[in-house]
Amino acid sequence: MVTKYYVYALIDPNTNQIFYIGKGSGSRYKSHAKATLKSGSNIAKYLKIHEIQNEGLEIKTEILYPYLNEEDALLLEKIMIYMLGRKALGEGGLLNVVPGGKWKPGDSIFYEEDFTPNFDDSCLDFVARERFYSFTAIADFSYLGAPVKKQKIYVYDFNGKLISADSLSCWFKELSSTIY
Repeated sequence: MVTKYYVYALIDPNTNQIFYIGKGSGSRYKSHAKATLKSGSNIAKYLKIHEIQNEGLEIKTEILYPYLNEEDALLLEKIMIYMLGRKALGEGGLLNVVPGGKWKPGDSIFYEEDFTPNFDDSCLDFVARERFYSFTAIADFSYLGAPVKKQKIYVYDFNGKLISADSLSCWFKELSSTIY
């Protein structure tokens, strides 16, 4: 079994707060320091990195869970994003836009109501296992109180005339297929 993957965190050196969770292999975790804004970029993450760099500082990067196979790394990434929550959706403070894991453009950026992470921690070494259990969930998923398909976005023109009423998942489908 190949164990070349890991889950990492980008940390603001001013506050020591994690602002992004990712999964990678090789030197993927280093690539954020050279981030450029391009189509499909996570603009909030890009701006945060450049704000830190403009202060003459470097983003801190910490590999939270090393020596994983890809399947475990994908699941751990999703669990960590779930636990810490995404700022753009009012869940928490992460600048991640998508829920992580096996997400691909066109998939919903929302968690299903029944998302309950079931993780076998035997793939983690002692230090990583202790770290995993040291995190407590801080995310608030107010949108999980009602099925996403029942939540609506209403769009009006400047005269107050209703243009459309789409489910939240339909409204974000185009967004999630271009931003990740």
